Amino acid sequence: MDTKSDAIKQSDSMPEYICVGSKVEIAVNGKVCMWNIVYPGESDLRVGKISSEAPLVKLIIGAKAGDKIRGDIMGREMLVEINRIQSS
Repeated sequence: MDTKSDAIKQSDSMPEYICVGSKVEIAVNGKVCMWNIVYPGESDLRVGKISSEAPLVKLIIGAKAGDKIRGDIMGREMLVEINRIQSS
């Protein structure tokens, strides 16, 4: 990258870390799913929008592609693998 605009274009097309507005492909205990991370009040699980306040999102927020995160979600041990992160 030679210019600031190149850096902005790259970060717009492929965010490095999961944040509100990210579209993520993750595997939860081996089951692959896609989610759009949205602000509370905008969530609609039927169409793949999950709140930034959801326990799963709280576990993965700030993670990057390739990360594997182990954690407890509602009393169950989970392994979450971050496969891909995109801008919404």
